Amino acid sequence: MKHTLRTLCILAVTVSVAACAPKVVSFKANPRQVCKGQPTTVSWDVKGSTVLLAQPPVAGTGMVPSSGSHNFTLNDTTVFTIKAMRNGYDDDFEEQQVVVYETGKMEPILDWTKPDGKGGLVAYPTPSPDVWGNIRIDTISNQEDRLLRVIHQGREVLLPVGGTSEKMHGLNVSGLWEIQAGLLPGEVIDDPDHSPPESLSIVVRVSCQEKEN
Repeated sequence: MKHTLRTLCILAVTVSVAACAPKVVSFKANPRQVCKGQPTTVSWDVKGSTVLLAQPPVAGTGMVPSSGSHNFTLNDTTVFTIKAMRNGYDDDFEEQQVVVYETGKMEPILDWTKPDGKGGLVAYPTPSPDVWGNIRIDTISNQEDRLLRVIHQGREVLLPVGGTSEKMHGLNVSGLWEIQAGLLPGEVIDDPDHSPPESLSIVVRVSCQEKEN
């Protein structure tokens, strides 16, 4: 009986210490991709003493409350780190990278293909607003080896191989895309020896200019 009570006491102490241990409960930068000079909001919830760091360094970091948020306007791609501290030592940490763009930066938009039910392929990339924020499109380009039909926010573009279009200029990158393509000679869906591509992609040239009316 004494042995059982001793074990229960040890377990209770262990659970109590673990519950009080410093911990990063949540840490988020929103959005995680911005144009130069645009803000992102970094928010956190931490158990224990809390330190917020940035590389490269930015104003507003250092010792912070255990929960809160702060808006940062960035000129360079920045990695934020939140640390839960105890006795001056790290006990838990997490990182969030915020990528900073300028007009002209090229980024792929892609997703896995599936049969479209009409003998061709379709992919549905959905870049998240939490990641892309208000970054807009300058041009889109086709780097696949086949004609692509691209639909985004009510606009439709036919992109030949190597083709570029300005038809989606000014639209946000985020949201649902639909990329359609036909099969090339010899390609057979569900035939591993003659399979079509596993993904379809376009390349977006981003714009950081003010949105046109």
